Amino acid sequence: MSIIKNNYLKIALFTGILMLVLYNLKQDDIKTQHKTLYHGSPIKLEALLPRYTERWDLSTRVWHGYGVFATNDRRVALIYTATTDSENRYTHGVDLKSMTAENEPLTLVMFGGKSKEDALHYLYGDSAVGYIYHLDHEGFTHETGLGKMEVVSRITPRIQKIEVINRAEEIKKYVDQGLMKILWQPIFDH
Repeated sequence: MSIIKNNYLKIALFTGILMLVLYNLKQDDIKTQHKTLYHGSPIKLEALLPRYTERWDLSTRVWHGYGVFATNDRRVALIYTATTDSENRYTHGVDLKSMTAENEPLTLVMFGGKSKEDALHYLYGDSAVGYIYHLDHEGFTHETGLGKMEVVSRITPRIQKIEVINRAEEIKKYVDQGLMKILWQPIFDH
């Protein structure tokens, strides 16, 4: 009986290790299949320095630390070119937990303002400039707690190119192509 139990434990341990290896290989696909990664910002920077960030899942902190984040999807980087609102009247987001294929629509979620157009205008402007940084994938890894569409570097990454964009036009282009959807909800004070 103990030989059978011991064999089951070995099989379970092997299966667990195999699943962990396969999970890590899948997450590393972001950087190995895409030699260029993207990072979006509303401001031009000479270097992307690691900064402290936290990731939350509802009320549980699932990741924290210093890093520079990147994605293999240019649309995700575009979403992060939004203007930040220190008064929390407007906010935005994107689902980083699910992997969205490049030919599937990505959903931009916006909160705040009187309408979707009002939120779009505040967060992305009519002709406001944004920056999409093209980064070398070296030094980026996926870590537990991060979404499937993001990787992090603990050091300053090498910038290959800085793309200057019109944020509103870029969003409109993706929406018109069916590659981005926009969901909007007002923020209610309680």
